[in-house]
Amino acid sequence: MKTLLFDETASETNNNFHEGFNVTVRRGTKYTKELELGEEVELRNLQGKFLGLGKVSFMFAGPIELIPTVILRYEHDPKCREVNGLIEVLQNCYHDPSIDFREIVTAIGIACEFKRGE
Repeated sequence: MKTLLFDETASETNNNFHEGFNVTVRRGTKYTKELELGEEVELRNLQGKFLGLGKVSFMFAGPIELIPTVILRYEHDPKCREVNGLIEVLQNCYHDPSIDFREIVTAIGIACEFKRGE
């Protein structure tokens, strides 16, 4: 089973998964080649703490400015539910202040089956 890692230090609200549908946005298109729709994934923080399990529901790859609002509405980090907040968090996650609205990213929809480990 593949693991998606989450940097809880990138935003004070980053570990905000809930039962049901969540979205995470990752830099680049790596995950479009590594994940399959319907694939089960583990969600863990950078220290390896288990956050939950989920199934990949969809992937959208393209520039940040083209991510539909309806997708961002389900971003697991409330700060990332609007473009400026998403850019700020990605800059923190990737330690790169040059990330802007033209950055190519992959939005990954995850249907979370449960959450453990508060």
